Amino acid sequence: MLTRNINIVLFGLSLLISGSTYAADLEQGLDAPNAHASIEMSNLAFVLGSEENAVGAPPIEGVRSWRQSRAWYQIKKWVSITVGVGIFGGIVIAVVQPFAIVQLFGAGGLFGDGDNSPGPLPFVPNGDAFSRGMYLSVWTDAAEDPILADKYNYILGDSRKEFHLIEFIKKYKIDSISLFNLPVLLDMPGMPEKLSQLIVATKNAGVKEVLAAGSKKADWVVYAGFQKNYPARFDGLITEVEFWNSQDSEKTSAYKAFLDLADDMRAHSIQTQGRPFKFAVYMGLLDSVPNVSQQEVAREIVSRVDRVILHCYEKNPQTSYQNCKDRMSTFLSEKESQAKDMELVPLVSTEGPEFSASNGRETFMGSWLQGNASFEKLESEFRNQIRQDTDPNKLSGIYYYEYMYTDYDLSHPKN
Repeated sequence: MLTRNINIVLFGLSLLISGSTYAADLEQGLDAPNAHASIEMSNLAFVLGSEENAVGAPPIEGVRSWRQSRAWYQIKKWVSITVGVGIFGGIVIAVVQPFAIVQLFGAGGLFGDGDNSPGPLPFVPNGDAFSRGMYLSVWTDAAEDPILADKYNYILGDSRKEFHLIEFIKKYKIDSISLFNLPVLLDMPGMPEKLSQLIVATKNAGVKEVLAAGSKKADWVVYAGFQKNYPARFDGLITEVEFWNSQDSEKTSAYKAFLDLADDMRAHSIQTQGRPFKFAVYMGLLDSVPNVSQQEVAREIVSRVDRVILHCYEKNPQTSYQNCKDRMSTFLSEKESQAKDMELVPLVSTEGPEFSASNGRETFMGSWLQGNASFEKLESEFRNQIRQDTDPNKLSGIYYYEYMYTDYDLSHPKN
């Protein structure tokens, strides 16, 4: 919209200058019939280089010299218009759209903190297309295989790897990113500044929100410090605790610690340039806590957060939905019961037989994604499964674990 308005202003200015010049033409009598004829003869004589009207020769009677010709006058006029429009356009852009300069020169540029991306928008479907979120670590050595390590280990600060990440975001229209493995990174000299710059780059590439994942209370303190000291900021926090995978004897205490962590996360009511912060949890099983019903677990979680990213790991979209549809239903019913504006987002894993976090012991949708090479098909099939039971628009997008496996699968299709 702003660019269109600037173009309209510039076009209007060019018409104004053209009109003024045309009026000057009339005042000088350049549009008189005899003047036209004389000038055209002069132009022709000058172009052909006739001896009668060559430079230094006596001018033809009634005909102006080449410096007075209409061709030369038009050249001067349009050069003046071009220069004037350029100067005026530069002034308009500098005054009306100063953040363009920051985007050109990077975060922390001439006009402040450089965080000029839009605030977090509702992570909701757009028609029949899901919004897409992605787990991402920009500082890890988890990729032991040289093929993966060359692209995905220690991304931050490596211009080649960062460029590849940004191109991936643009190509596949990633809306949301959840960063993990952050606390150690943010304690390293120079790394917070680099992370701030990378966040700006992801926002400029189309990301609407960047969440920071944490597993202990100290992580929230680290992230709050980052918010205060660096220009590009997180748009939310998300828990990274799997209490349901604790030892049976520890599940109750692990569950209580999880709720305490979620409460403490909420206590850090951080604002990002006046925008509300998102509070989310990564969630797996609901039936693991002794003597606590699934509905009660869902009730406690829904009351604390703005979003639930729900573990739905399987090998294809059909079984993925079947795996988590009962838990989805429980969360949705609790959301309605509490009249809570909470977002429910299924999470799928793109780990496959070639590469996975468990070194092949557990594999999920990697093979399917390599065979179909399409986010759209995966999301469409998932939504078609949901339609059999409920309105798919009750879900607020889909999340992928994680960038490393997803990018590898999409770039190595198999028929």
